[in-house]
Amino acid sequence: RMRPDDPLTLLCATNNGLWKTTDGANTWYQVAIGSFHDVEFKPDDPGIVYACGDQFFRSLDGGDQFELMDTGLPVASEVNRMRIAVTPADPFKVYVLAGREEDAGFLGLYRSNNGGSSFQERSTSPNIFGYEDNGGDDGGQSWYDMALTADPDDADVIYAGGVNVWKSADGGASWNIRSHWYFTGFDPYTHADIHSLDAVGGRLLCG
Repeated sequence: RMRPDDPLTLLCATNNGLWKTTDGANTWYQVAIGSFHDVEFKPDDPGIVYACGDQFFRSLDGGDQFELMDTGLPVASEVNRMRIAVTPADPFKVYVLAGREEDAGFLGLYRSNNGGSSFQERSTSPNIFGYEDNGGDDGGQSWYDMALTADPDDADVIYAGGVNVWKSADGGASWNIRSHWYFTGFDPYTHADIHSLDAVGGRLLCG
């Protein structure tokens, strides 16, 4: 992720730690050890940074030091990985999407209303990481494909991707399928393995 007020500063989440550059990627230094999958800047304050692997961390100094923030979130042994979403519509809201270690299904969607200090569980069903369009099956492949984004104009609208794409209009409390991995005749089609979602200009971009 590029720091929004400084294009020479980036943070990179890797399976070999969290890394930072302040000179446009000429040199990098490691700011946290472990396996990381996502990193986001707080929309109204890039000095605050969120990062996650199978746990959630927050930095208050622009990404040089990170602290574990786990109030209201599942323990690491239950999680295969997480993704984060933030939105300028409410900079204090932070969404965390978690896959289940046991079977790579949907473990839960969690939301913070205080900038990542604590979280509340919003939903654990349907299985939005499964294959069926009603989320009624078990398991999934969240170890491989997982994406999350929040609408920039409406903080309660979020999109999650795995095999299929799902939408919540109530902050993750309930979900409706938006696209399916094969054409059912009812749901719009997108190829399986959703790795990236971005809401831009009234459109949802799906990678």
